[in-house]
Amino acid sequence: MFDVPGAYLHASLPDMKFKGEFVEIMCEVNPEYLEFVTEERGKTTLYVQVLKAIYGMIESALLWYELFTTTLARLGFKLNPYDRCLANKVIDGKQCTIA
Repeated sequence: MFDVPGAYLHASLPDMKFKGEFVEIMCEVNPEYLEFVTEERGKTTLYVQVLKAIYGMIESALLWYELFTTTLARLGFKLNPYDRCLANKVIDGKQCTIA
């Protein structure tokens, strides 16, 4: 078993869109966002570009999982079809498993 320090910081998050009251809160915290606020279907809207995944968001966990599993696949590991949290690879005749 091992841990990847700052795991979520390795995954990138797609652009995000905030609407309504949350936009007002964001602009209160940082008034520089005001110039990027638009109206969309009668609601104040703010599009933002997030540089890295945000810890605690469900999307962040999924993005990290996708990044991790594609990296393992590139290294020759195969995801276990019965348990998607396990990846297997035979190295020098020995079975290696990452959980």
